Amino acid sequence: MYLRVLYVVLIAFLAGCSIGREAVDPKIFAGTWETTAAKYADRFIDIRRNSIAFGTGGQDFQSYTITGMVLDSSAGRPHYTIYYKDGSGDGYEVSFYFDAKSKVIRLKHQEQIEWKRRSRS
Repeated sequence: MYLRVLYVVLIAFLAGCSIGREAVDPKIFAGTWETTAAKYADRFIDIRRNSIAFGTGGQDFQSYTITGMVLDSSAGRPHYTIYYKDGSGDGYEVSFYFDAKSKVIRLKHQEQIEWKRRSRS
């Protein structure tokens, strides 16, 4: 009996930990994102279904494999996190807010900078 109660409490706790987090498909943000911020004028973020690349200046970029993406709305202001890994398997993540009205991404650690999707020519 005691083990059943403990099991139920554990399951309820684990289920509660994921409340407000849902997996999403990165393709909803597919495209190349750029900013007019002078410091990052030659930088970009390119998101695809299975990959993310960060322009590092000029023609240089670093590309990674996306391993997952979640929308977290548990702590007030919803934000997205993309999980990715490099060729050696090291894992990373980038979190951002998305303003649906202005269609702007703001990286969680640099909210003052707006990234807009490049329009297709």
